[in-house]
Amino acid sequence: RVIGNEISDSRQYDIILASADLDVGTLGNCFAANVMGATAPTDLEALGPCDGTQATDWSAGAYDIITWLAEEHPPSADWKTASLPALEPQENMPDVTAPANPATNVPAPVDVDAIALPAKP
Repeated sequence: RVIGNEISDSRQYDIILASADLDVGTLGNCFAANVMGATAPTDLEALGPCDGTQATDWSAGAYDIITWLAEEHPPSADWKTASLPALEPQENMPDVTAPANPATNVPAPVDVDAIALPAKP
C-alpha cells in the first residue's frame, strides 16, 4: 500500500514498480492519493488502486529492470571515508554537531519523600 506520499523531481520516474521475473500486476501493491510525476508502469494509481479492481495489463510503460541491472554503475564508496557535502542548518536541530548526551545514568534517582501529595478533592 503506497498511500499519501508526495514525490517529485526524481529525474526519470518518481515511482517504479518492477520485477525481474514476476508480472508486477500480481505482486499485490496498491497506490492511492499520491502526488507524483511519472511512474513505471504508466499511471500506477489507475493500474493498482487500493479501493478498486486491479488492472490485468501492467505492460504500458513497464520498466526494464533487467537492462538496468546489467548497466555499468559507479563504484561503491567506503562510507567511512567518502566525502560528503557540508551539513546545512536544520531548523529543528540548531546545533547538529553538538556532542551527544548519552543516557547512561537513567532512570535518574527519585526522592519519593520529597514529592508532596496533592490535597484531597
